[in-house]
Amino acid sequence: MKLVLRLCQIILIAVIVISVYQIYHLHLADKQAEERYKNLQQNYTTQSANNEVRPQFTQLEQVNKDIVGWIHLSDSTLNYPVLQAKDNKTYLQHDFEHEASRKGSIFMDYRNAIAQPDLNTVIYGHHVGDNTMFDVLEKYLKQSFYDKHKNIQFDTKYHKYRLEVLSAYQTTTKDNYIQTHFKTQQAYDKFLKETMRKSVINTTTEVSAKDKIVTLSTCEDAYSQTSGRIVVVTKLVELK
Repeated sequence: MKLVLRLCQIILIAVIVISVYQIYHLHLADKQAEERYKNLQQNYTTQSANNEVRPQFTQLEQVNKDIVGWIHLSDSTLNYPVLQAKDNKTYLQHDFEHEASRKGSIFMDYRNAIAQPDLNTVIYGHHVGDNTMFDVLEKYLKQSFYDKHKNIQFDTKYHKYRLEVLSAYQTTTKDNYIQTHFKTQQAYDKFLKETMRKSVINTTTEVSAKDKIVTLSTCEDAYSQTSGRIVVVTKLVELK
């Protein structure tokens, strides 16, 4: 009996040690990934007087040719490059330096065009639970946060934009909210109306089938894989 008890204690200690090591290793990997992003922010972006971040895309392309944009929200940690690959898997678990990372990258749907945006441009990012990457999207489910953060800055290699938030909601992967192209204007108009209907916040942004939108998508649960998604839909407004 004592031998069994002793064996159980050894197994328990081993499990604890392994768990602590895994947590430490995960924390260290996350910290290293975030440091790489901080270096990119410091070296290849400039801060203007009105708190806008303007990326230097010529230099950024030398870092990674897949960097096609930059997304920034004032008074938040959202300040990242937007990448685009030939599929939607490449940057799920790799950062802009192609380093393996659970944080992955903020990336644009491979079906979308950069120079001439589609009716619905979709941008993905992980919900990691440490207030980085696309964690901020969860905050948009609260009216008070939207009231103070109605616009998001979005730059591409070709244009600069303002993203005016028009809807925020929770859904699942069964919902085709990532549809990028529409056969008719009527189909797109129906999509927009459904997007507004699903919103859990009241927004002041007006949108019609003549407008283009950008959909920001992240996982609902930061700590386990589920089909739940948090979605923030914005109106794409080109700036001069």
